[in-house]
Amino acid sequence: MGHDSLDSLCNEISPQAWECRKAFVGFSALDEAILRELRPVALHYADEVMDELYGRWLQFPELKRFFPDQSTLSRVKALQRQYFISLTEGEYGAGYLAHRVQVGAIHKRIGLAPEWFMGAFSIYLELILPRVLRAFEYDRTKQARAVTALTKLITLDEQLALAGYFVETDPDSLGAARHPSELPRTPEAHLGTP
Repeated sequence: MGHDSLDSLCNEISPQAWECRKAFVGFSALDEAILRELRPVALHYADEVMDELYGRWLQFPELKRFFPDQSTLSRVKALQRQYFISLTEGEYGAGYLAHRVQVGAIHKRIGLAPEWFMGAFSIYLELILPRVLRAFEYDRTKQARAVTALTKLITLDEQLALAGYFVETDPDSLGAARHPSELPRTPEAHLGTP
């Protein structure tokens, strides 16, 4: 897939459509605010989370093959650390969208099957959520808000990563990224007749 396809996909997911996706999962300014409050927690635990994350991933030969040497592993861990911290930056606009789509396309291009990529989000939540709960252990409301905000953001990240996989597989699937009002009104209209 070329750079043009990624640009097309990001253009297809218009600012309006991106805001619609966020609204659909209920991702709001309140979520952005609580995620910004988590930034010190993310910075404090980033290296620990990366060690645990890669400790899990490297147990599987299907994943271990992507890290042929220590240099590659260190470079990718550093990129993953940046992603982890970016979850708490509070900026979830067009730049965020474009980066997440690109990440999905890159993983597709290197041959990482989507089930491994998508499964990684579950591991992320497993590693992150106990730390979030500890960070706000004396404030149950903030605990709930932070867990919910992270879950919403991870869901959006999964959508964008899959969009990157889809455009890599089928450039004609770009239409799937359009605003819901532009889609056919019935499944039959979208699928065609048998």
